[in-house]
Amino acid sequence: SAAMSFDSPLSRDFPSTSSLTREDLEDLLASANGQGGDGGAYFDAFVHSLPEVKAMRDEHVALVKGCEERAARNLAMQPHLESLRRETQEYYDRAVAAQSAWPGVEAEMREQHRRFAPSYLHAQVVQKASKLHEESESLAAAFVEEGVVLPSTSTSSTPPEGGQQQQQSGAKQDDDALFIRRYREMRTDYHRLNMVADQWAKGRVQWE
Repeated sequence: SAAMSFDSPLSRDFPSTSSLTREDLEDLLASANGQGGDGGAYFDAFVHSLPEVKAMRDEHVALVKGCEERAARNLAMQPHLESLRRETQEYYDRAVAAQSAWPGVEAEMREQHRRFAPSYLHAQVVQKASKLHEESESLAAAFVEEGVVLPSTSTSSTPPEGGQQQQQSGAKQDDDALFIRRYREMRTDYHRLNMVADQWAKGRVQWE
């Protein structure tokens, strides 16, 4: 039989059917309904030969191939990603620990800054000078009123017979010399610190 030459919805939707004869179309319909004795093989072969179906099949194959390639790349990157995840977690833990420790560090920094601040150091000099002044005055008062000075460094115990008076006289001279030396040292240090504190208060001490 001759092939179909008239326009129909079937030929418009599937141009490939326009080349089929009436008998071919009947066989195709019978195969599609399972009445052709071929188990629908003829219908399946015809459908898969359609350009539209071929294009869809090729597109599907390309999509599957692309997915497989992306999956392979992701799988290859997995060790690096796991390492990066562990490294990120480590840095995060360190950041959290540093954040927790920061208040203590900040407090220590403030304390160190306070201890080395010019105002604090000036107060220390003034305090030291005042302490030296009080100690030197106490030393002088004790020596004048009671004759008390620093303990003697002499290791002698009982003086030899007949030499006790000479020993006492020598000890008195040693005590006088010891007091004078000690008092002079303390007052010298006091005046030196007091002068530094005074110049400092006037803004004449420069820190490098």
